[in-house]
Amino acid sequence: MKIKRPEAKQGKTIATPSTGADSGREPPSFCFKHCVREYSVESCTTEEKSALADTLWQLSQRTWNELHSAHRHGSGCEKIDRTAIRVGIPRAVTEDANIWAFRFYGKAPMLGYRDGRMFHIVWLDRAFKVYDHG
Repeated sequence: MKIKRPEAKQGKTIATPSTGADSGREPPSFCFKHCVREYSVESCTTEEKSALADTLWQLSQRTWNELHSAHRHGSGCEKIDRTAIRVGIPRAVTEDANIWAFRFYGKAPMLGYRDGRMFHIVWLDRAFKVYDHG
């Protein structure tokens, strides 16, 4: 005998999980799972680690829509063309994924890709070597 699984419903105290379809109104979450070791927190100085923590806090206080409309060298982001990447791109960054850069330490970018609300940090480009900044 098969038991039919009930459909998820939304009520006053229970909400169905977001599919990411309208995640622009949500603040980002951050993940380091796919971060390349040579460009990870492990390579950062204490000052850079502190700036990264501050940046992640500040970014998490705004929505994705606000971040996309802010200046790229401020609290905003910029889309990076895949052909500008000068290092290996991990398999986790699929061909259809857009690569984005946020500034975390001065103009030093953290690069990664977005999946719904989640921003997967792949590179902390402290020495400006990951992509052509031209």
